[in-house]
Amino acid sequence: MMKKSEQRRKLFFRQRGKCIWCGQQMILPENVRGKAPDNMATLEHMYDRKMMGRGNVPWKTHKVACKKCNETRQNWWPLDR
Repeated sequence: MMKKSEQRRKLFFRQRGKCIWCGQQMILPENVRGKAPDNMATLEHMYDRKMMGRGNVPWKTHKVACKKCNETRQNWWPLDR
C-alpha cells in the first residue's frame, strides 16, 4: 500500500497542483513550516467510505484538494475539469 505522502504527491502532480474543487494553486505539506495555510494540498476522499465497505479504500478514489475546500466541503462535487 502506498503511503499517504506518496499518494498526495502523485495526485498533486497529476492535477498540476490545482485543487479539485476551486482550482486554486496548492503547495505540498513538505514545503510548509508552521501553521498549515489554506492552500496546502490535502487528500480528499471522492467516495464515502461506507460505499466502499470496510478496510482499505483504494488510492484511486482520492483526489487532492486545498485545505480550505477539504474542510468546508459538504455534499457537492467538482465540475468536470
